[in-house]
Amino acid sequence: MIRKLLFLLMICMLAYTGCFFPSKKTELANITDLENLKKITTPSKIYLNDGSILLFQNGFTVKDDQIIGTGISYILNNQSDQEMKTFTIPLENVAALTYHETQTGAGAIGSFITGVSSVPLTFFALYCLADPKACFGSCPTVYIKENDQYLFCSELFSYSISPHMEADDLDLLAGSINRIETPLDIRITNEALETHFINKMRLIQVTHPKNTAVYPTPDNQLLLFNEFHPPQEAQNSQGLNVLSQIIKDDEIGYRSPDDLVLKLKEGAHFDFLDMKVKVPSSTSNIKLLLKIRNTLLSTILFYEVVLASQGIDALSWTEKINTDPVYASLFKSVYDTFSGITVKVKKDGEWLTVKKINDVGPIAYKYVAAVLPTYNQEDLEVRLEFIPDNFIFDGIFYDHSHEEDEDNISVETLDCSAIFDSEGQEREDLKNLLIDEDNLYLITEPSDVYHFFYRLRDEPEDKVVSLFVRSRGYYTEWLRGKWLTEKSTPNYKFDLFDFTGTFNQLVESWLGSKKMMEEMFHKTRIPIRKDKCPEYR
Repeated sequence: MIRKLLFLLMICMLAYTGCFFPSKKTELANITDLENLKKITTPSKIYLNDGSILLFQNGFTVKDDQIIGTGISYILNNQSDQEMKTFTIPLENVAALTYHETQTGAGAIGSFITGVSSVPLTFFALYCLADPKACFGSCPTVYIKENDQYLFCSELFSYSISPHMEADDLDLLAGSINRIETPLDIRITNEALETHFINKMRLIQVTHPKNTAVYPTPDNQLLLFNEFHPPQEAQNSQGLNVLSQIIKDDEIGYRSPDDLVLKLKEGAHFDFLDMKVKVPSSTSNIKLLLKIRNTLLSTILFYEVVLASQGIDALSWTEKINTDPVYASLFKSVYDTFSGITVKVKKDGEWLTVKKINDVGPIAYKYVAAVLPTYNQEDLEVRLEFIPDNFIFDGIFYDHSHEEDEDNISVETLDCSAIFDSEGQEREDLKNLLIDEDNLYLITEPSDVYHFFYRLRDEPEDKVVSLFVRSRGYYTEWLRGKWLTEKSTPNYKFDLFDFTGTFNQLVESWLGSKKMMEEMFHKTRIPIRKDKCPEYR
């Protein structure tokens, strides 16, 4: 039997002059409403009951209880369908659809979906479309070309999951290097089932003395490190000595044991690392350096607990988080309460909160630095507090030297010399989209890739260079077919204010699937388009 309310139509109005800033209006329509549409001429996504997704760049027609359109099918276990072809789909096989209504202003018409080429997907990427529990994603990925290879460097604005949660980010690309090939080729890719909205992206060249290093802070500033001292002691919330796990750069590090995760079923519970640091008597503050990355705990929270638990209502929730600033603000407030790392310093027997470090993403380790007050204590106690198993701590160090950063570093923002798309075409039109924080966005879809070339400044003989990318943006998840045909949890549906239910479901989902997720996550990258970027001199 065909459900009465099958289709959620998401109408995205686009700005003029070829720049993109979508606002969405959502309406529910029954089967008769769809039949009355007759013809849609704008980019559309058709979600089928079998979990596959059809992308029709030029829209579709409705005739004799069937949807007819030309496009590409992303379907489990059928890589041969990754070609442009005409599909005829019975309406009873459709779970939901989205289409984008393009409107004009004073300039040219813009297209929300820029087009997805027939990229051969791996089995794992196809699997991700049908069962999203172990999917790669969370943001744009950044690579630097070195010796004819592209080396992964960072992910941008992790967890900025709606336009109302758009955020700035500052990421280290390459640090303390004497010489970099120029022009520098930076590759930005979309390797996830997401749409990325990049508002701003600038390359920062930092010149500083040899034998020093520069790292980003939580508020996107820069800190210079002259020394790297490990803590004298470190133990977790169970009193276990974890010092050996946090002073080796081996990408293993400390993570919370499962029995601490289980405590979340009793309510909000935090693990912590307590460290003792020896500080010279004349030092009023120290610089703390963390090498960290998120586990996939927050990923399972978003995919399984928030979205998949709602079934077809995930469409309505996605529209709400993207269009309702009040709800988005509430969601962000709740998320911020339980995410990230709270940094505390002990003074007169009391733990004082001095800094908050946000989540950094699960794809790669990130260095984050912060200035902490010592309160004139020589034996300083520092606590890092976090939801159990949300982070892996690979390295923790501190610097108590008195060097002033502004006297030892120079910072230059470099303009992009050229941008090329995956077809090898130079795109002068894209430069203005990324200079300032505004309503101009570079929008990328799964498999998109762009190359940004920069000419670096020469550094003095006694200096070295570190490179950072300063970015701002957000991304939106593609809904998966399985979410639209069945709920992941028959007895649970996400409620923003049901903390007990959310934590209980998170524990069940995480402990039941984290091993599989960690094995599958990087295998489910969406392959990028065939890259025809030419050499640029």
